[in-house]
Amino acid sequence: MVSTFLRAIRAGVVHIHHGATIFAHYGRLEVAFDTCSRVVVDSLREEGIMKDNPAIIVTTVTQALQEV
Repeated sequence: MVSTFLRAIRAGVVHIHHGATIFAHYGRLEVAFDTCSRVVVDSLREEGIMKDNPAIIVTTVTQALQEV
């Protein structure tokens, strides 16, 4: 289920800010889950740096912190 969600984020079908849910559970589940969260980090890096949209990084991390 998580891998399908991450593939949808990577493909651009699901907006990257929904990745905050993944960040909110980082470290609480298995190591495999934490490894999968790397997809969200890579997508944020691509969106924020390559597409010059740093606000999406701030929004996503802030939302993840609020969910924790």
